[in-house]
Amino acid sequence: IRLTLWTSLFFVFPSTFVILLQIQEKSVKTVLFQLFQAIIMLGTILYFVVYLRAGALGQIQGRLLATLFAAIIALFLFSGYFKFSFDFKIIYSALKFGLPTSIHSLSWWILSLSSRLILQKYVPLSEAGLYSLGQNIGMGMEIILSSFNKAWVPLLYSTAGTEKPETFARLTKYYMAVITLIAFTLSVY
Repeated sequence: IRLTLWTSLFFVFPSTFVILLQIQEKSVKTVLFQLFQAIIMLGTILYFVVYLRAGALGQIQGRLLATLFAAIIALFLFSGYFKFSFDFKIIYSALKFGLPTSIHSLSWWILSLSSRLILQKYVPLSEAGLYSLGQNIGMGMEIILSSFNKAWVPLLYSTAGTEKPETFARLTKYYMAVITLIAFTLSVY
């Protein structure tokens, strides 16, 4: 549980960086950073689960290490945006908005990791780790889809009415072709 809580804490920094990129409508950087996160996450989990044979605990350790690495990179990339000050009104406003979101995010982490912890009690750790690895590989599609969506929606709204509909139709066609290819490739493994 402690590792999961540390992971949740470190996850704040890369997710804040992604939101900053979205606000600035830097869609390519948003997608690249999220793909970078996904690759690092998959790599560290593979290392802990497959190479070190750490099972379900390896999945949690890999996720923590990847999130810590992404947090360090995110802090470095948006360190110029920091202005340290203390204002109770701003903190109250931020907590009023962010606390329900934080509870939602923490609940998601607990639910996503609970299956592994339950499996850990009933099957060997190596099998629980493989289950976790399979689940993470399957989540690759979700990461790709959400990365594209987070980049596409601001672009769509900012250019609505100015671009030709054919441009968006063509982009959507290519997007669907790439997603289908990736889904097919992932399903083979």
